[in-house]
Amino acid sequence: MSMRKQVLVALSLCLLAAGNMFAQNDTITGWNFAVDADTSLYAHMGMESNFRWFLGADDDTSSDWRAAQRDITFANGATTFAAVATGWDGGADIKQWSIKFKAENYKDLKIYSKQKSGNSNPGPRDWKIQAKMDADWMDVPGGTVTVANDWTTGAVDGLELPDDFDNPGTQSIKIRWVMTSNLDINGDEVLATGKAQIDDILVTGTLITNGVEEVLYNSFAAVFPNPANEYCTVQTASTIELVRVYNALGAKVMEVNGYSNQVAIPVNELNNGLYLVEIREAGNTTHLEKLIVE
Repeated sequence: MSMRKQVLVALSLCLLAAGNMFAQNDTITGWNFAVDADTSLYAHMGMESNFRWFLGADDDTSSDWRAAQRDITFANGATTFAAVATGWDGGADIKQWSIKFKAENYKDLKIYSKQKSGNSNPGPRDWKIQAKMDADWMDVPGGTVTVANDWTTGAVDGLELPDDFDNPGTQSIKIRWVMTSNLDINGDEVLATGKAQIDDILVTGTLITNGVEEVLYNSFAAVFPNPANEYCTVQTASTIELVRVYNALGAKVMEVNGYSNQVAIPVNELNNGLYLVEIREAGNTTHLEKLIVE
């Protein structure tokens, strides 16, 4: 079967399940800071019920969470903008980036993020990711993060939360990226002017409905955020050679060449609806992924 026929068949199957697809969410919550505005600090991907929660740059020891919040600004990010904060001096085990969300009926939760510290004001180097519901903070296995003056060294790609967080019901889940030392990326003490940046935060999972589990994010190829309205990122385990996007009629509407395992796709000029993304890796391995533009 030709690739075009494979695409059309896969797209037809996607459309048959479109009602179910639009009723669910590929993403539980997420931030990509697409615009340079305070509104970017609120979650805008995934379940609408999580849109009220915002990204914090705070101190865990403060009894007044409002007083603990430090100012967040914006700078060039991995794709568009990124959140930036200073005041990380003396912050080991205290100062953190933090998010909050609910994930009722979801299991196998995974975390994605990118961190950077550097330029003329080097920020913290050493971090770890922790999670909690009502209990104390729990280290997420494999959640040690070392940051440099780039967007790849400190990237977290599908870090799995422990089973304790599966289907948490109506309980809120908190995730934090907390400093584990007072060293900057050069090995010196972090100064108050040291900058830390974070971008492309995403939490995904497996939806549980009537005993049937649908994997909403796989380890072979990923398209996120999904739904998307400005840009989305296509990511695979190896180098991407080519990305094609097809509309509901099977017509190719976009083609982007790739040179790494991650490619940014501008979707802001596409009409709202369901699309199919054909991802071709080096060695002619091909993946087909669904994408919703809204």
